[in-house]
Amino acid sequence: GDFSALLSQGIVIYDPNTAVRRADGRIERQPFPNNVIPGDRISAAGELGWSPLALTLAYRELQREPDDQSLQRQFDALAISRADSFGAVTGATEMSGLLKEGADLQADHWLSRGDRLEIRIGAFHQRSIDSTQLGTPPSLSRSVQLRWRHASHFGGLSLDLGAGRDLATWLRAGLTWRRRWSGILSTSLGAITGARPLDTAALSIAALEDRITAGVSAQLTPRTGLQLQLQAGQLRAQGGGTLATVQRFSLGAEYRLWFSPPGFALDASLSGAHYSHAAHLPTQLLPLVPADQTPTVGFFVPRSFVQACAGGHFDTSYKSAFTSQLRPYASADLCANSVSGQGYDLSAGIATPVLGADHLSLSVDLENNVGTRSGRTADVMLRYRHYFTPTQ
Repeated sequence: GDFSALLSQGIVIYDPNTAVRRADGRIERQPFPNNVIPGDRISAAGELGWSPLALTLAYRELQREPDDQSLQRQFDALAISRADSFGAVTGATEMSGLLKEGADLQADHWLSRGDRLEIRIGAFHQRSIDSTQLGTPPSLSRSVQLRWRHASHFGGLSLDLGAGRDLATWLRAGLTWRRRWSGILSTSLGAITGARPLDTAALSIAALEDRITAGVSAQLTPRTGLQLQLQAGQLRAQGGGTLATVQRFSLGAEYRLWFSPPGFALDASLSGAHYSHAAHLPTQLLPLVPADQTPTVGFFVPRSFVQACAGGHFDTSYKSAFTSQLRPYASADLCANSVSGQGYDLSAGIATPVLGADHLSLSVDLENNVGTRSGRTADVMLRYRHYFTPTQ
């Protein structure tokens, strides 16, 4: 099998018979010369029925060595990341007196080797479960989103279009550019109008955000990574009216303790936001304010804050990434917030294949006094995705 054309896309086919376990626990393999698999190594029997046959080699080896990260990356690059897929995410979220339950249907289709189309359709029922924290929200939230992604060896471009209805009908449009400058440094720049702000429960169902985002990611060593993100935006009410301007920053660091599953890592972050409130509250937002509170912009827009967090995680990529066997995953962070004080962010779940080329995961997330959300936030999410034959 001659896969030399894939080298220009950064996809390297490794020979499973050259596996050597290094002192740090990682398994290292040598690539097939020029990405050409010798004829005597190719078998026509493929468990997945996928071609190229390099997928069969990677998939078979994953059954024998599911903790091998080089095989996982090879299978992801050749199969999972190039496959059409269909899935759903269903669950419930409780935060600041709001209970939200529903589902998103998701479909991804490759138009060509470098162009993918993604469709998301969602409907969520929402209600107030604590009248002292939230008034009467709209009972149904609906949305549809269309995203085109163009990928290349050096990065990519994505275009987002969307529409939906919460408190009022809204439209969304966004453009994001990503560039890999080297194996160490990558950058991103994006602009969006009509994004859903998640700063508070009230904002998430009553407001939209127009923002610009810039990011830098540096993989300093195989173990150490840094990420910086800056945002500037304007919060506006659905149905018209300005609520605030906001500037955000986030600086994160990760140190991987080891590479093969369970892939433990330590993390730390420093983040914050500065809000400038508008003087008047648009009248269409009044029903969301509890009866015993004075209706002001401050009910919707949080106070400016700075926050530091530190903790660790293992195998959290499997919340959405394909795995060839049952995997638990978890994360835990402790935080100190200048406004709400001490807090925590806990997450745990399991992921597994069901029918072979698919992914099922169940996650539970608990937060308390994290970011702009004072008090407890709880999420339970069930995700499923089926992968079809990859694009050749």
